[in-house]
Amino acid sequence: MTARELIEKQLDETGFQFNACLSELTEENFEAKPIDVLMSLKETVEHCMEALQAVITGVAGGKHSWGTYQAPALPMPQLIESFNTLRGQAIEAGLSVFDEDAHWLNDYLILHETYHVGQMAAVRHAIGDGWTSYAIYR
Repeated sequence: MTARELIEKQLDETGFQFNACLSELTEENFEAKPIDVLMSLKETVEHCMEALQAVITGVAGGKHSWGTYQAPALPMPQLIESFNTLRGQAIEAGLSVFDEDAHWLNDYLILHETYHVGQMAAVRHAIGDGWTSYAIYR
């Protein structure tokens, strides 16, 4: 397996796990903050969208100004769809420079999203809607 094949496999897996944390979710629970020190699931999606935009901007040679990204004001299903579209664009950008600079995909997607999957799982359990952590595994 090449490094590129490995990163593509990891991107697929983290994308699956991230979206599994958002499955069968109500809009109310999407915005709930049952653990004060953690972001709501909606806030997490918006935060990760900023990281995706930072990849796109960085690969293009720009410098992202953290805290300036505004996620589109959309209902939950469309916001999640927008996240996945932006994620695809960030992956495409990151793969275009992967051999020269793998950190975009490794740091901003794989490591970052994996970190947030754990937080999102904690929030789902705290919401108490019957979701199980086993949902993140294929």
